[in-house]
Amino acid sequence: MNRYFKCGLIISSVTMAALALTSCSSSKNAEDGTKNAAGKIISQPFKDLNLIKTDIPPTLAQITDPYATPEVIDCDWINYQLSELDKALGPDPIMKAREDKKTLSEQSSDLAVEATNDAINSAATGIIPARGIVRKLTGADKRDKKLNKAYEMGKIRRGYLNGLAEAKKCHGQ
Repeated sequence: MNRYFKCGLIISSVTMAALALTSCSSSKNAEDGTKNAAGKIISQPFKDLNLIKTDIPPTLAQITDPYATPEVIDCDWINYQLSELDKALGPDPIMKAREDKKTLSEQSSDLAVEATNDAINSAATGIIPARGIVRKLTGADKRDKKLNKAYEMGKIRRGYLNGLAEAKKCHGQ
């Protein structure tokens, strides 16, 4: 058997296991998480070759100083900025954790799905030999670093704005 056939077989097996796990799961979020992860995992080798490029969301691209104090600080502006950052970054995990009341079964299901997704991702990234070198040569590594920096700046900005919102008692308005 050649290497690519083996890798394809592994990915297929792990994907089927993930789908089986998801169908047993009682959590709707776990099922959605597996479907979203499957799409990301399948596209990963193409991202490694820089054939699929992820653009930096405009909200994140405009952040140069995450601690910049706004000229006008009112709750409407802060809440708008936070909602724009949530669209770009996804929900704030700290705020979500405060609101989220998952059962033990749902938490277990989420952990199982996360472990399965990690296993699938590991198999998918193993398809390309010398992946690190390929990513550097194609520019995918540099592109990902720039994207990750933008996301990090967005998370810092969101934390800063949450602090402003907390100080001004804006949450819940």
